[in-house]
Amino acid sequence: MAKKKVEAQTFLELLRQDYEKTIVDIYNQDAIVIDTIPTGSLALDASIGIGGIPQGRFTVIWGSEGSGKSTLVCNIAKEAILQDKKVLYIDVENMLDIEYTERIVGTINTDKLLIVQPNTAEESLNIALKAFESGEFKLVIIDSIGALSPQKEQEDDLVDVGVAAISRLLARFLRKARLSVRENNVAVVFINQVRDNIGAYMGGYSMPGGHALKHFASLIIFLSKIQDIKKADEVIGITVKFVIKKNKLAPPFKSSTFPMKFGMGVDKFEDMLDFAVFLGVINRSGPYYKYKDIQLGKGVVESTEFISKNPELQKKIREHVLSLVQVNKNESLDDEDEVEEYESEGTDD
Repeated sequence: MAKKKVEAQTFLELLRQDYEKTIVDIYNQDAIVIDTIPTGSLALDASIGIGGIPQGRFTVIWGSEGSGKSTLVCNIAKEAILQDKKVLYIDVENMLDIEYTERIVGTINTDKLLIVQPNTAEESLNIALKAFESGEFKLVIIDSIGALSPQKEQEDDLVDVGVAAISRLLARFLRKARLSVRENNVAVVFINQVRDNIGAYMGGYSMPGGHALKHFASLIIFLSKIQDIKKADEVIGITVKFVIKKNKLAPPFKSSTFPMKFGMGVDKFEDMLDFAVFLGVINRSGPYYKYKDIQLGKGVVESTEFISKNPELQKKIREHVLSLVQVNKNESLDDEDEVEEYESEGTDD
């Protein structure tokens, strides 16, 4: 037994001499806590389990057209800027609507949000690598994986550039980027599309980008449109369903919905009200909404307006909701405040 201890101690001493930085100090809480950027949806933040998109890791947001992927990412950029973090938006598609983005994010200031429109996949990924290594940006968005086009494809006349060219390029990029992403605490968000599984026995759809993207991603979120939101006969938004397809930070396959309004993105306060009512944090009696002893108002419009004008109340409701569902918090609740954790869904229609 003594001999084994000596050998272990000797190895640890040798490790410290040559590879000090590789040793994880489990007693250092600062090394364990993961910084996050909220998504703008309390339902999504709570379902992720840590309160938002993780920094120092890769996240993939994918879904069909019109499911709100780019709009959600703009909301994440807005939240990052509110945390005084600089954002790089790599518009691979070269089709970002700047005016629409400004309506969600606010006035675009290059000191806070830098937008670039590269021509090729190689340019896009090299720009991302330089951003990671600079340590200047805390959120880097790549929109989208499905639009990445190799330089050879751009230069030649619709030639076959080889099997899985983008997948192989992405695999090299992710292997090279992972260290600088972790060391500089950068949240990397890939937007991705869907592809039909043509010829597959069960049909369905898949996510382009290859297996490396799925492997390196700590978080994969699938979005789909559920229904239109109407005011009279006018469609003013959509209800978005999300499913956490992969989660290395908390239990996966949590699912819920949030409202997304055209021109404003995620309706943050209506989402907060709906999800808090769902968890029992906010009580509803007929048309009236109440949080503990605070009367919020009559109806959804009046109640959300009251919440929007009270930042301290927003903070209390958010913390209460996250304390019920977050896995990395040990906050105890009074018996009268306890509610059942919402059910998770393992499939998506």
